[in-house]
Amino acid sequence: MYKNCLPSRFRNYKASLNSSAFIEAVTERFSRSKKRLVRIHEAGDFYSQEYINSWIEIIKKHPEHKFYTYTKKLQKFDFSEMLNLPNMNLIDSNTSIGFNYGNKSHIANLERLGYVVCPCGVNNNLKCMKDCKLCLNHDKVCFHIH
Repeated sequence: MYKNCLPSRFRNYKASLNSSAFIEAVTERFSRSKKRLVRIHEAGDFYSQEYINSWIEIIKKHPEHKFYTYTKKLQKFDFSEMLNLPNMNLIDSNTSIGFNYGNKSHIANLERLGYVVCPCGVNNNLKCMKDCKLCLNHDKVCFHIH
């Protein structure tokens, strides 16, 4: 949809292949930013254990930041160390009945399983990470398709 999006994502992916340079570059960027909330991946997912380990090192270096992300790879890689970091929230997009997003019927079933529904997809006046911060503290968050 946006012509610069794919080249940008490819550059970011290539940069992440060199763990030490990636950790250094992200750390440098965070040190210059006043923002303290970090969503890892606005699109995409973890692709290797080495990449996960790079993020673990970055998160450890920035205890003043709060990190969150979503993954469909929780069963494929070892996230145990990341899951134990106090400033990190990892939301598994896979549930026992499918993904953590869907239509009203699917969301009702997820609620019965203890999932919390993000209000931002229901009320377009609410802004993610401004009005709602469920993803920072809950690992069982679900979303209406919108």
